[in-house]
Amino acid sequence: MLFAQHQVQPGDTLAAIGHKYNIPHQILEEANSHLSNPSQLKAGEMVYVPRISNMVCQKTYSEMAPVNQGQAM
Repeated sequence: MLFAQHQVQPGDTLAAIGHKYNIPHQILEEANSHLSNPSQLKAGEMVYVPRISNMVCQKTYSEMAPVNQGQAM
């Protein structure tokens, strides 16, 4: 499973949920484009939290890119 699910409780904010799961707010917002108003969550809405173990960082992408040997950088 690529995402954990968090059911919004009264008073929850996207920033607080991000803090709870240690996910940057921007990533959390991008993963939840289905929310009609991310700045005003409603109790009962579902927030999807990307699992860090399934995320690929920029460094990993560059390591996966084929390297042309013999070319000067």
